[in-house]
Amino acid sequence: MRILPRRSVKGLVIFIFATFLAVNLIFLLRVSENGSLKDAVEFNSPTLVTTSPKMTSSEPSQTVTNQRIPTSSSVRSVVTDNVFANLSESSDIKLLRKAFEENNRKEYVRNLNKFDLKGGEDTVVIIVQVHDRSDYLKYLIESLRQATGISQSLLVFSHDYFARHIHDTIASIDFCPVLQIYYPFAMQLYPKEFPGEHSKDCPRNIPRSEAIKSKCNNAEFPDHYGHYREAKYAQIKHHWFWKANYVFDQLTTTKYHRGPILFLEEDHFVAKDFLYTLLKMYRFRSS
Repeated sequence: MRILPRRSVKGLVIFIFATFLAVNLIFLLRVSENGSLKDAVEFNSPTLVTTSPKMTSSEPSQTVTNQRIPTSSSVRSVVTDNVFANLSESSDIKLLRKAFEENNRKEYVRNLNKFDLKGGEDTVVIIVQVHDRSDYLKYLIESLRQATGISQSLLVFSHDYFARHIHDTIASIDFCPVLQIYYPFAMQLYPKEFPGEHSKDCPRNIPRSEAIKSKCNNAEFPDHYGHYREAKYAQIKHHWFWKANYVFDQLTTTKYHRGPILFLEEDHFVAKDFLYTLLKMYRFRSS
């Protein structure tokens, strides 16, 4: 086999590198014109894109600017809802599953009678992942209450555990529109089966060889460090991915929103000017 001269190989490498730089330069120029990487790939302006619920894929979508965030016909401003009226954390699992499903389907948005929920680049949708640490959650809510411009934002609390006092604490928020959703595959709903803890789950620290002998669940597939799944930690990850997909693709109130979306957790605390700073960064990104 004939070996290429060193000079030819060097020239080929330089040519490939130059081509790579040229392609990236063209792409970056396109990004600069459109405002961001996401804009260059998907859309050219932070407007609300709304489609009729009955619209088929063959029908053109409508681009609407400065409109309210679209809501389904069942979404309305409520002071109290009846989904969890007679339930507690110790209620029958079937009743809790039904309540989680009904709550998500109805998309109750509170305080719409007080605040005009609009879309666009000036509206921040804040998604908070909640478990059961109510003390931390109260501090977060109080910090949100004091934030400048919070009344123009939408707060979405995503739960993986129903507790009456937590649900009611969030339901009592009166400083901005609020929506609560519930993770439908929570351990609370599946305490003795996947995605909860199954009786045949492998212990976290059991050696792989012993796990295979015992034929526990997923014995052949420990993680990178040789540990097996712990449901309470896996739930955090599963909940996070479900929440993100649900907000972006399923939740009628948010799936057409093209403004900034901020993800928080129950043990976070925000500064009074966090919305001002976030919007400043968002606009700078698009400038």
